[in-house]
Amino acid sequence: MQAAENLANKEEFAPIVEYGNSVLSHLNLIRGRTVIPPSSRSAVLGAHEANRVASSVQRTTQDGVPNITYIFHRSPASSAELSKKGELKPILLSELKWCERMTGRVLVVRVIAPPCVVEGALCAVIEDTNGSVHILRIYNTFYPGCAYGEREIIPVWGNAGGGGGVALAIKGPYCEAATEATSGVRVDHPSDLLYLSQGDDLYPNAWKTFFPKGSIPSEKLKDEGNECFKSKSYRAAICKYTSSLKRNPTDSLKTSVLLNRSQAYLQLEEFSNAAADAEEIIALSGDQPNEKALYRASRAHYALGQYDRALELLQKLMAAFPQNRDAKSLLSKTKWRLDENKLGKYDWSQLIEEARKSAPRAEVANYLGQVALSEDGTVVAKGDIKAGELLLCEKATEILYPTEIQDENRELVFDVTRGILGQGEGWRLTQKIASKIRSGATSSDDLFGLAKNLKIFGEESHSGKAIVSDKQVVADIHVLEAIREAYAIPFPTLHPAAPSNSPPAQGLGLWIIGSRVHVGHSCLPNACRSFFGDILVLRACRDIKRGELISITYIHPSLPLNERRTELARPPGVPCTCKFCEIEEQEGTELRQRRVDLVEKVKEISQRAPAEMLRTDAGRDKSNSPDDAVVREVAKEVATLCDELDATYTQPSVDQPRFPLLEPLAYLFACYLYLGPSSTEDALRVNARYLSALGFSFQYVSDTGEKGEGGDMILIQHGYYHPFIIKTLVQQASVCWQLGKKRTATAWKRIAENSMEIITGHRKLFRDGYQKVFESLKWEI
Repeated sequence: MQAAENLANKEEFAPIVEYGNSVLSHLNLIRGRTVIPPSSRSAVLGAHEANRVASSVQRTTQDGVPNITYIFHRSPASSAELSKKGELKPILLSELKWCERMTGRVLVVRVIAPPCVVEGALCAVIEDTNGSVHILRIYNTFYPGCAYGEREIIPVWGNAGGGGGVALAIKGPYCEAATEATSGVRVDHPSDLLYLSQGDDLYPNAWKTFFPKGSIPSEKLKDEGNECFKSKSYRAAICKYTSSLKRNPTDSLKTSVLLNRSQAYLQLEEFSNAAADAEEIIALSGDQPNEKALYRASRAHYALGQYDRALELLQKLMAAFPQNRDAKSLLSKTKWRLDENKLGKYDWSQLIEEARKSAPRAEVANYLGQVALSEDGTVVAKGDIKAGELLLCEKATEILYPTEIQDENRELVFDVTRGILGQGEGWRLTQKIASKIRSGATSSDDLFGLAKNLKIFGEESHSGKAIVSDKQVVADIHVLEAIREAYAIPFPTLHPAAPSNSPPAQGLGLWIIGSRVHVGHSCLPNACRSFFGDILVLRACRDIKRGELISITYIHPSLPLNERRTELARPPGVPCTCKFCEIEEQEGTELRQRRVDLVEKVKEISQRAPAEMLRTDAGRDKSNSPDDAVVREVAKEVATLCDELDATYTQPSVDQPRFPLLEPLAYLFACYLYLGPSSTEDALRVNARYLSALGFSFQYVSDTGEKGEGGDMILIQHGYYHPFIIKTLVQQASVCWQLGKKRTATAWKRIAENSMEIITGHRKLFRDGYQKVFESLKWEI
């Protein structure tokens, strides 16, 4: 996935931009007028049913251009409501104002028709306590893994139009009329929508269920909840169970209801709530362990990444119920997660296998090695670290893969406030992040910490703290979108430097600890970042001292200085004060341009013997290959230019890597290899020079044996770990092997494996990528 592109200036999208601007004009025209709800209840229900039927048909696009499905409008008052529902004053549909956020008010309604998706919104028909009806339009909701997602967000039961739907409290209601088809009460922030149960202070008396004399309301409500659960209407079941708990159930009934509600929360992946219900039963059980409560609490804690508590509960469960196979399986997985979390002990083969899938998601725990978050939030070394050491493994907060967005469901999002039109992938990711907040699977404090000092649409600066209201984290979609825009990154599911039969999948994801907020930038970094599916990995690329800030390269230092600074200045901005930038600043543009000109000369000269024609394999076309004399002459001229280019540098290559020198040296190596055995030693020297240009330094230990297998190579100084060095090191190993210098070749291969681990995350990828190369040399890898 590529970074977002503004399509608003493209001619083919002009009609969409024009339409969006007309909508904004219309909204401004009617803003502040009193809403008049539709007078015909049957007409609203009929129109909604027609939309519901139409939405069930597979949606396609015309001429391959996605339809616009979401027009985003924001006014200064449209942030999420922070007040608790009990602090808000009730309001009716007829008291709403068009396009005005009714701050400090709460609208209580119930759903009277099944929901459907229209124009990117989840829609349903609602009525208030006066019987007035309107359309409810909910945006930015996403239920992962739930086949019944729409009805879990807007649950309804009973006959359409006959009442009986879940009662909802909409905090700070906003009524919008973009067009006749898209008018209604609009909810942008997931936390503005609350589900009411009987016994809630806001639940209208007229909607309460009245039970026959002699019946037990708590039991009846539990039974109704069970019926909803059986029909897989989990949200409705939760509301019924909650109502039952508010009707003074007996202790045994309370236990049963809490168990059922915990299971319903698990079905909706709301793990914090599931854990709370199960833990309450465990506390009430005393010395009599409850098998179901222990298992459900364990499942919830496992999903929340709270593996120590999950282990404690599972051990208690297995001691009392040793035949529970599900618990035994979960116990084994929990121990694996703890090994990952505390020791960094991962099954790398399994991670690689998962990463090769089209939409990989690994089931692993996070790991922090010899690093920690400092007081200012940056990741620092808490001890001395050796090059290659695993620093961090972090599972993405949320990710999105292209395969998860079917063509018929692709969206265009037009932000009329900022004039930005783009694909809807970013918004889809934001919605998924919001769902993680609801599940509790992500630390809200850590997530909203990314928002600190971010400008929300260029206006207020966020505090960076999570806010809780009505026992849930306030999920302001604008804040989450600002976080996503600033810190979500496109990523490959495996590092491209690891050779593969097919390129790795691409995705868009958000990581918290591995973000620019915590891991700094340097053109001369001390760590390398790689990915295994949705797992971000950091490894030290040189020895690191205790207290040193951990840094990676966000913008490749081979880019011109001004381009690097422009990219790094993009919000939220990442400063770079490394020695490399300081040196380039002092050199000035004239010297840097001199290097560009020399590289261009190399490219011009190489046209006499193009690199693609310098093949040495058996399948080359000798009739079309350049003459050796020509290649030898070209190599001589290129070598001279390489010397001139190298002479423009005055600082050590470890402080100022010679990036412009890499391409000419790679070409020169190809020339010498093409010229055959007489130039093999020259090829080895050029590759050694390539590594030296990046700051690497090696010590050769002479061969003292009688076999003449060459000496050992020892890496004594780490340089810049450019992905291309892996191939260079493999070339060194291969050539030395062919020359009979097996000890030297083995040393180069060892260094290549270590480099593969640092750059791509693990050395197992070395075997996958280069096994055929070594097999062709009859060299067992």
